[in-house]
Amino acid sequence: MMELLGYAAAVLMGGVFGLLGGGGAVLTVPVLVFFFALEGTEATRLSLGIVGVTAAVGAALYARRGEWDFRTALLFVIPNTLGVVIAREFLIPLLPESIHIGAFSLSRGSLLLFSFALVMIVAARAMLRKSAPPARTLSRSRVMAIALGVGGLAGFVGAGGGFLLVPALHRGLGLSMRIAAGTSLTLIAASSLVGFALTLSESPPVEYSTFLRLCLFAIVGIVIGATQARRFRPETLKRYFGILILLTAAALIAHTVFKTAG
Repeated sequence: MMELLGYAAAVLMGGVFGLLGGGGAVLTVPVLVFFFALEGTEATRLSLGIVGVTAAVGAALYARRGEWDFRTALLFVIPNTLGVVIAREFLIPLLPESIHIGAFSLSRGSLLLFSFALVMIVAARAMLRKSAPPARTLSRSRVMAIALGVGGLAGFVGAGGGFLLVPALHRGLGLSMRIAAGTSLTLIAASSLVGFALTLSESPPVEYSTFLRLCLFAIVGIVIGATQARRFRPETLKRYFGILILLTAAALIAHTVFKTAG
């Protein structure tokens, strides 16, 4: 029963990904933790692969309609992917196996889940905030720096970072929302798949049966979302999904605290 709910949540994740070009990936780690009982480290690792495959399908759908910017994607894919490599190869190995904070002892996996919950809160805040025109256009170097940071975030917590990339591409470079969404999915696909490839030699081995099923359900969602994107107002979708992310972040924090205390 729990796995069935997990697959349904994967469809929802893919649907939001397809509708908004980002944001849906923040559901992947909670789905793996709550419905498939994975530890934090394994959940963030598997999330990269699921997000990468799903985003690649979404990017292809947007590209087929001409709703992406190849030159922009080519310019930002290197710093975005470099951020993932830095996080997976250098930052995560630096984390201690356990951290003691008062009466609590946090494992590396629990620390990653806490970090992910904080990212979810930031994502929810970004989605709940009303869009406003920027005071000035961001330079390309500034957006490239954002792409590097988003890649690092993706590598560390397993989220795609589209909730940061889409606004940067839309407001910073003046791309339309649809083109920003398609371009964002292209960047997320490349960086997430590279990050996942870097983890294939890690233990325990990837559970490919679960991985492939989740990818399949997420792809169903992203196909539905991408093909129906023009029917919905992005601002309305962002608001409702922001509330869902906030509630999920609270549940993830509670889950981690109770597990640590136990």
